[in-house]
Amino acid sequence: MPSDARRVHARFIKTQFSSEVFVHNRLIDAYDKCGSFDDARKVFEFWVDAGARPVLVEVDGFGLAQQGRYEQALEWFVNMHGEGVVLNEYTFGSRLSACAGLREVKMGVQIHGVIAKSCCASDVYMGSALIDMYSKCWNVACTQRVFDCMSVRNIVSGNSLITCYEQNGPAREAVQVFLRMMDIPRQQV
Repeated sequence: MPSDARRVHARFIKTQFSSEVFVHNRLIDAYDKCGSFDDARKVFEFWVDAGARPVLVEVDGFGLAQQGRYEQALEWFVNMHGEGVVLNEYTFGSRLSACAGLREVKMGVQIHGVIAKSCCASDVYMGSALIDMYSKCWNVACTQRVFDCMSVRNIVSGNSLITCYEQNGPAREAVQVFLRMMDIPRQQV
């Protein structure tokens, strides 16, 4: 399938749309979904080298974290942030997943700081991703703090907190969180 993306890319370069941000995002996304991360990276680097300040719409960091390439995923985050790329929930979520995979809590805390200053700060899914990252990095106190600070919670955030206590202790807290979840309407755990 990368060959299909390459054919589209070759045709795209010859059109009047070759400088459109949206189309570049789609092209990077197509390479990402085909598993051709090197091609996605080349498009991104060419774009940045040309002086563009891309806005990533749904690109999750070239699938690197999903492929277990955690160090590269974090390297991309640092590069994108440094290049002035507008980061979004997909980028943040992928990077938090990489931090969790590496048990890299220091980088996770830095990413948390960037999220706190972004438009994603109050997003329930970002909160759940932060809970997951802190939990997998064995930081129960930060996990609980993120959960407590969430203005909106859902079943995912509640289950993530339960999993944290189940895996990191104390296990009785997992039961307590579960019991509290049962007393609160489904949308507001």
